[in-house]
Amino acid sequence: MKNARIRASTDEIAKSLQGNWRGEHLFALKQALAMFDFIGTQLAECDGEIEAQLQGLQVYEGEPAKGKKRGRTRNAPKFDLRTQLFRMCGVDLTRIDGIDVTTALAVVSETGRTCRAFPRLATSRVGWGYAPAPRLPAAR
Repeated sequence: MKNARIRASTDEIAKSLQGNWRGEHLFALKQALAMFDFIGTQLAECDGEIEAQLQGLQVYEGEPAKGKKRGRTRNAPKFDLRTQLFRMCGVDLTRIDGIDVTTALAVVSETGRTCRAFPRLATSRVGWGYAPAPRLPAAR
């Protein structure tokens, strides 16, 4: 049951897996595993609460159009955040290049669903530093 690229014999592999398991190392490993499991359950509870809060904010009906297939990021929630954001905002923010679901959630949580805080698009671009300030003609 070894890979063909491994040159060591089966006996050498079995011998290398035998170790000196010290009690303090096993104790530390057991504690680290327990902490990892605890954090995993805490993250699952947090994902469930985020999903419940987003369902309460749904305004629009429907599903987002098929988008690009992107790999699942490591920190992405374990539920369909893209559909939740679509139902909340009415547009699929993940269709923008470089925006994934966690970035879209951060933007929506900071600006709100409608961006009413920015009455003019030019003002928001200048305020965020995405565009230079408009040049005013010099007085004569």
